[in-house]
Amino acid sequence: MLCPSCQTAAPPDATGRCSHCGYLAAPVPPPGYFPTAYVSPQAPTGIATAVQVLLGVSALFILLVMGVDIWSRGDSGSDGTAAALGLVSLLNLALYAATGICFIVWAFKSAKLSQILAPGRQPLAPGWAIGGWFIPLGNLVLPRLVLGGIWRAALPLQPEPPLRKPPTLLVTFWWLAFVGSELIDAAGTMLGAVWAGLDHATLTDSQQTAVLVVSTVGNLIRLVAAVLAVLMIRRITAMQQVRILQGPAPQFPYQPLSHL
Repeated sequence: MLCPSCQTAAPPDATGRCSHCGYLAAPVPPPGYFPTAYVSPQAPTGIATAVQVLLGVSALFILLVMGVDIWSRGDSGSDGTAAALGLVSLLNLALYAATGICFIVWAFKSAKLSQILAPGRQPLAPGWAIGGWFIPLGNLVLPRLVLGGIWRAALPLQPEPPLRKPPTLLVTFWWLAFVGSELIDAAGTMLGAVWAGLDHATLTDSQQTAVLVVSTVGNLIRLVAAVLAVLMIRRITAMQQVRILQGPAPQFPYQPLSHL
């Protein structure tokens, strides 16, 4: 191909300039250059902060629930106790629902971000961050897989790729605490219902004590799960921000704007 400037067939040098006259005919992009417009991703910091606040309120509310349970154990026959238990149960349900919805929204946004930061590191599609919670028995595994993929996708780039899959211990510990608290809470509820059904009356003192112990253990584990969830979200958000600042990489190029 002739040089547009000197009309010679001299080949271009390493920088793309004509070796005869120095005309810059076809510039060579530097290594790591991405000519295609790419997404400038944002970490879901707003919803992450909201989830952490709700989890903190939930942790304080768990302590309140434990106190009301112990108080009602010694004054279970009064109308005031029944009203207090009803109010606490209603507030607990509303707070649990709000926290769960915000957590799922955060997980879905983080899973979508993971597809940009590190395509292929997610074992499941982002939709499973929502749907995985509503599949019987599958909800014991699927959310954990999604969160593990989010963690690994948020890991900052290293000079050398890891030889094995990076661990996600904080995610695992949170998930075990969360599932354990849910199972213990369900066991305590079923235990009280079975005993009440067999006796066709209120529970005896020993039965009430057993239900209270199970409920207290479940609440303590739920408290641990709330603390671990806050730590997990903070850690993932921090890693996402670092990974975004690192920019696209040859092995993990950001998704082009035209593909969105």
